[in-house]
Amino acid sequence: MSEPGDYVANVLVDLMQLSVILTIFGITTPHVCYAAVCVVLLYLPFGKLKHCYYFFASRLLLGRSYGRKGVMI
Repeated sequence: MSEPGDYVANVLVDLMQLSVILTIFGITTPHVCYAAVCVVLLYLPFGKLKHCYYFFASRLLLGRSYGRKGVMI
């Protein structure tokens, strides 16, 4: 049951990986890779990839809240 946002995220990440591979083999310039990474990073907080973006902030807040009590459930 995929939504259109799932396909967009999948295509963006695939294009980013393809640009990295092409840059490694010297077929394209690093600017293409940087542009693909920028597009993925700009899409991150708005699409289905936001769990990657908010993971570290949620871990920090969880650690602060349970760390003061000395209990981690």
